[in-house]
Amino acid sequence: MKVQSKSLLLACMLAVGSMGAAPAFAAHGVPLNTTFSASGATSLTAGGITVACTSTFTLVSGANVANNTTVTQAVFTGSNPICASLTAQGLPWQVTYNSTTAATIQNVSIRTPLTTCAGNVSAAINSAASSITISGNVGSGCTASGVLAVSPAFQVITPN
Repeated sequence: MKVQSKSLLLACMLAVGSMGAAPAFAAHGVPLNTTFSASGATSLTAGGITVACTSTFTLVSGANVANNTTVTQAVFTGSNPICASLTAQGLPWQVTYNSTTAATIQNVSIRTPLTTCAGNVSAAINSAASSITISGNVGSGCTASGVLAVSPAFQVITPN
């Protein structure tokens, strides 16, 4: 009886242990090892002033799936002269995929003539349209929004 109890206990421990040790497969951007351009109309509000610009971001997906996407360049252009004075700082910015449809761009920092907007930015991913929608706060006192078309075609997946 003791041997049977020990066997049952060992089987339960192995079952519970294997559930806890199951690998976590995170969402990641594909294709791997690719440079993407994400461009579109965006706006940044800082100090109560909203500036509409065309933003172009360079995103690079790494060769592996763990934390595989970074923003390596950000360029702001447009008819408003303030666009040219916006400067991306602290690049590269790490992209963390929360799911196949949501991501967080970490440690974004954009210097404006009035202040520096710094913080994490929320992004919605539309793999079918190969687009990224950014929205929300960029630290305290700043907000950003816009829709960016991504080229070449980009999607976020989870392994099967």
